[in-house]
Amino acid sequence: MPQITLKFPDLVETASQVHPDMKSLVENLPAVDHAQLAEAISLCEMWVDPEFMKLLSTLQFDRRLPAVETNIDARDDFKRVLLFTAPEGTDTADVRDIVQRAWTVSINTFAEALYQRTREIAAGKPSSGWTPDQAVSIPAI
Repeated sequence: MPQITLKFPDLVETASQVHPDMKSLVENLPAVDHAQLAEAISLCEMWVDPEFMKLLSTLQFDRRLPAVETNIDARDDFKRVLLFTAPEGTDTADVRDIVQRAWTVSINTFAEALYQRTREIAAGKPSSGWTPDQAVSIPAI
């Protein structure tokens, strides 16, 4: 059964690559706000896998991804192993490419949500009940 291993990066680092001020925002947060940041990081990380799987389903529905059976192994904090079976004659390299792009979009979406929430925390905007979808729309290709 073909598989693809997807790196699960540090979302703060990923956000910092696009938003250089992310590191200074995090470093300058008062200690009391670090709990809010930790909660935001945790929420963003929890949303990645289900939203990624929804994106794959959408791509299959739109016929941009062949009808593949997928199973994601999320036991490791730093990687995901996606096992898939594809119809006979399907180019597995194409499937891997599409899956990798979908994963990158998913990670970038939630890194962006984390950046937006970090800016809110730094600005003193408390938000109980915050969820990543309040900051960004769901991942799409």
